Amino acid sequence: MRQLGLFIAAAIVIGSAAGCQMTPAPGLISCPLPAAEQTAKILEIAPLGTPRDDVLKRLDQAGVIGNFSSGDSKSTYYCDVWQQGQDERWHINVVLLFDENGILYGTRPQLASAITEREASTPAATDPFADPVIGKGADPFE
Repeated sequence: MRQLGLFIAAAIVIGSAAGCQMTPAPGLISCPLPAAEQTAKILEIAPLGTPRDDVLKRLDQAGVIGNFSSGDSKSTYYCDVWQQGQDERWHINVVLLFDENGILYGTRPQLASAITEREASTPAATDPFADPVIGKGADPFE
């Protein structure tokens, strides 16, 4: 009976060890870059005008993890984590905006240098309160 108890205890210990991660997971820290620089770096990976499938492929290759908002028609993609080597992951806050054709047309936070001709030709470009995504009003992310 005693040997059976030892066997069960050993099986539990071995099973627990096998089920646990043996190496530490990379730490998740706040991104050391300001929001505008995060956006600029993401746009270096996937410039405005890039089709959605290409954007997702490029982000994956660069170690950026995110998701589309629930119930969305894949028009808003939230970049959440950026893998930085094996020891560190950054929590980032960049939102990518896709048009009805699946083309990347904007970001939040928006960079002044990233304004496209399409945005400049819309009425919202002249009225900062017309559209908070395209408008030039105060940025709530900064």
